[in-house]
This record gives sequence, C-alpha cells and structure tokens, in this order.
Amino acid sequence: MNSIDDINNLPDDELIKRIKKGDEKCFEVLSNRYYPGVYTVVLSKIMDEDLAKDIIQEVFVKVWEGLGKYKEKGSFRSWLYSITKNHITDYVRKNRSRKKYEIYTEESYPLDCQADSKNLLSALNQKEIGKYILKALKRLPDEQQEVFLMYYYFNIPVDDIAKKLKIPVGTVTSRLHLARMKLREILKNWGIEP
Repeated sequence: MNSIDDINNLPDDELIKRIKKGDEKCFEVLSNRYYPGVYTVVLSKIMDEDLAKDIIQEVFVKVWEGLGKYKEKGSFRSWLYSITKNHITDYVRKNRSRKKYEIYTEESYPLDCQADSKNLLSALNQKEIGKYILKALKRLPDEQQEVFLMYYYFNIPVDDIAKKLKIPVGTVTSRLHLARMKLREILKNWGIEP
C-alpha cells in the first residue's frame, strides 16, 4: 500500500499508527482530512481568516507533538476537537486586550435585512453562505454551538459527544435540535432561506 490513493483511504487509527512510526505523509493525509472541520470551528470563534489559518497551523503542530501520548481509547475526532477548542480558548484569553480577533455580537447583522432576498441569494456563492452560517453560529448559546460543531463539522457521533461533554445523550440531541431551529430562524431573518 504505497500509492497516495491507498493512504487516503486508510482509517484514522491506521494513519496514527504509521505517524507514530514517523510517516509524515500519513500526517499530511490526516491533517487534510480534518482541516475543514478545524477551520470551521476556529473561524466560528475567531472571525479573521488569516488569524484562523495561523491558529489552525498551531493546532496541527500540537497534534503532531501530542500524537505520541494519544491513546486510541476514544475517537481521534474527539481528541482533535478538544485540542482545537482548548487552543482557541487559550488564544482568546491571552489576546483579549489586544483585540486581534473579531467577535460577532448579538447586534452584528451580516446582511441588510431590507435587501431583496432572491437577488441577494443569487449573488452569494457557497463560501459566502458558509460565512453567514458561521456568523449565525456565534449567536447560539455556547453549549448549542459546541454540540453543533462537534456533530456537523467533526462528525462526532451523538454518543461520543455525550461522553466527551459528560452529559446525557438526550441533552445532546436536544441541543442539536435547538441549534438547528435557531440557525434556521436567524438565517431566515437575514434573508437566507436554508
């Protein structure tokens, strides 16, 4: 199994075993696999793309450095999510006074609510819509935001989210449901029909 296509199809646990033996190509594959989810989580908190890319780079450096200590008991996704979340929290705490990041508040509206939504939607591409979803996510309570990101962007199963957050499965499903309803409502108010 030497071709890049074969490596791309390896499960996470096999990639991690090879990475621990020094296979840097497998780390590249694993990083590429999870980059979109990490990017979304970071950008949902740090609304600056250049800064988000720097933070993502730091997250993957921490992953590389920490893989030797990684225990295959839980899912890699959950472990990566924890590293990402903790790194963002540390960054925000250290840089709070410097204002190097933009936080969207309840008053922040990315769209002119008076705009014609049909014309507006035809002008938006998928990336722009994704940015509005991230802005809408900022308006959710932290516990709903966290569960939504873990489930939809890291593809962590509900049972694993419940274990990771130490809450009942029913609470996870309830938070997901509330998050979806609120996001739909926020986007609709901004003239974007989900």
